[in-house]
Amino acid sequence: MNLGAAGVVALVHFYKHLSADSATWRAQSGYKEISEWSSTFKTNMLLADIVDSIAWFNYSFASAYSKRKPKKPTTYPRPWVSTGQTLGKEPIPVKDFWNWWNKQ
Repeated sequence: MNLGAAGVVALVHFYKHLSADSATWRAQSGYKEISEWSSTFKTNMLLADIVDSIAWFNYSFASAYSKRKPKKPTTYPRPWVSTGQTLGKEPIPVKDFWNWWNKQ
């Protein structure tokens, strides 16, 4: 496969601008712990915790200095945390599952 001069330049540009959470960057740099902290998921987790901390601080402050008791804050919704919703009451018996599966 011949990339040509423009293809080689594009490949070098791509390689130089890899994000810190890419597997290639981790393998080449040796800074595995830095790549873990650069992920968007970890940033989202930290931001959700900060929002919750500020909400609880506001609640505590209002509870101490207000005549009315404020409503307790709810946690910021996190898609990676289960909401406790269940989809059924009991497991499906195996024979019923296979009957359902074969009809699909």
